[in-house]
Amino acid sequence: MGEFSNGLGSSIARGQCDVTGDGKPDLITSSPMRSEWKFDPYYEDSTETHGWVPNVTGQVQIIPNGTAGSALPDTNIITILGPKETEDPAADAAVGLSVTCLGDVNGDKIADIAFGSHTMGRVWVIYGGPELAKTDLNALDASRGYVIQMPHEFGAAGYHVTSVGDVNKDGLNDVGFIVANTPLSRGERGTYGTALIVAGQRESKDVDLVASYDDPRVIWSARTPEGNTLSAFTPVGDVNADGVQDYVLADFNAYTAGGSVTGKAWVVYGGSAGGYTLAMPENASYRLGAGTSIVSVGDIDADGVGDFAIGFDGGQIEGVTQGGVAIVHGVKEPMKAEQVRKINPMDAAANDPRISIVKGAQAGTGFGWSVDADPKRKTIAIGAWGEDAKGAVYVVDATKIPAGVNDISALGDAVKRIATEAEQARFGRSVAFVGDYLGRHTLAIGADGVIDDHAQDREGYSHAAHLLVLDIDKEKVNPRAGAADSAAPGGQPGKPGDAGQKPGHPGDAGKPGQPGNPDENPGQKPGGSGVDGKGKSSSSQVKSLEKGRSGGLARTGLEISMLVAGLVGLLALGVGLIAANRKNG
Repeated sequence: MGEFSNGLGSSIARGQCDVTGDGKPDLITSSPMRSEWKFDPYYEDSTETHGWVPNVTGQVQIIPNGTAGSALPDTNIITILGPKETEDPAADAAVGLSVTCLGDVNGDKIADIAFGSHTMGRVWVIYGGPELAKTDLNALDASRGYVIQMPHEFGAAGYHVTSVGDVNKDGLNDVGFIVANTPLSRGERGTYGTALIVAGQRESKDVDLVASYDDPRVIWSARTPEGNTLSAFTPVGDVNADGVQDYVLADFNAYTAGGSVTGKAWVVYGGSAGGYTLAMPENASYRLGAGTSIVSVGDIDADGVGDFAIGFDGGQIEGVTQGGVAIVHGVKEPMKAEQVRKINPMDAAANDPRISIVKGAQAGTGFGWSVDADPKRKTIAIGAWGEDAKGAVYVVDATKIPAGVNDISALGDAVKRIATEAEQARFGRSVAFVGDYLGRHTLAIGADGVIDDHAQDREGYSHAAHLLVLDIDKEKVNPRAGAADSAAPGGQPGKPGDAGQKPGHPGDAGKPGQPGNPDENPGQKPGGSGVDGKGKSSSSQVKSLEKGRSGGLARTGLEISMLVAGLVGLLALGVGLIAANRKNG
């Protein structure tokens, strides 16, 4: 169970990761809304708290293998707090919107991690090992890691970090991340985002990319076309069978002239100048590539070419529709930037014949915001954090997804549904397969408890934030429980408290304030297509896709109804809600 208002489980690092160095996999998660009180004399006369305002530092937490379920705070869990001070006093650090396990970047044979602060324009590379708990981001010692620094005022540098492996084959894993809007970050005209890979290093020296990305440690970069920002950057395996890792870039807030936020994505080949565009219809706000929804699924059709999944959550404000996940099958044929593979969940005839789609049960549930896969088992986990006002996760056998467009309710025993009884938990906001953390096939699910209801004009937190870790092979599959025969443990949460109640005074446990809505990608996002780039020095590789160059289960399916141990007992005290209106000063 997370602490109230911290947003535990907002992000979970994918894959198996022994960051403590004891030979056992650990679990890495984050709470970007974690805050503490600070006194700011500027607000002394203008706030009810007389200058005491929330400092949203955010935090990253490492849950070592063998840690028992509990309610936080827990001294067995390693916590790395975000910095207390930033370059801009008006912006808090909000560390942890994205966190990843990098593998070994410094050659000590222990896995390392990375996370960013989009308000500080910074990515931290933190070394694993027995001294991990001593990490202090306020004064980072070189023995604990280093910083990649970019412009901090605008542009959301560090908004997303990703694990890319050893790209330059020097024996050290490298670091992937994005700058959402490069020109904006530099105070220049134009709009495009940049994906960057910085080489791993043994020296633990900070990397300065404030003025330019022209640094020998930048070994690969790609940029979106003019008019598009960048919200996600993820390796997806070898999707053109050339033996080299490929990547997907996405701008989930790309919109049309008619105002639909369709989203857009680009496949960038790692070994050639080729690639292609993925596009959605213009009739709704699909938001292709939203959240953490891009992942390799292996070669699920056994044709010798890798495949990947990309989610679309269906939007939350205007043009809301069903979310879904597209399984994009790789192709050996050369592709060019102007070539578009269409993902059409409303018209199977217009959908790319080599793309299979699974649609969520309802619109507006966030189905497809979070997606992860276990390529070896060809299993996909899909979060639907708004389903039934609580959230749910679907675990799908990817080999049983038919061609064309499919409703999740039609997949029968190919699907397991995992639910919670925790009201307003946003269960499934994050999902991650984390290796054999529990000794076997382990899935971690985050429920951050953040309330961000545009329709009801409510913002704040519930007491339901929690992290569920389970061995999905051991779970019994039961018919979806009805009102009289719930499969969940006993005890029911109380009704939400008054949404209009005000934050407590500095002595209270409540910690209002959050860093802004991560559903919304910063920057201006006019339309555009293709991925373009420009030349770099021989020490770097810049990818270009220029024109002309090659380059609930319908209430009848199967469900696992789950709760974290002790969760219902805590929730029986009631689910609270704070912050009808977020205050800026």
